[in-house]
Amino acid sequence: MNIIKPCRKCGKPAKTEKWSSGGIMYMALCSNLNCEVGEEITHTKGRDLNQVIKDWNLKQEKEPASAATDTDSTN
Repeated sequence: MNIIKPCRKCGKPAKTEKWSSGGIMYMALCSNLNCEVGEEITHTKGRDLNQVIKDWNLKQEKEPASAATDTDSTN
């Protein structure tokens, strides 16, 4: 099994969840309930736990969303 990386936004540990309504599914997400990063950036879902973790880890290696939009608006 793959080791899950911490959240790139807040640095807190990530976690996986498993649910079974409609078939077994897994989700990887930040364990910090107050993390400000959006679901589209952090959550990964699927039926294969190893792939869900791989997808999560790939998202954590990308440039943080805040760095790409951080601009100085003072004139």
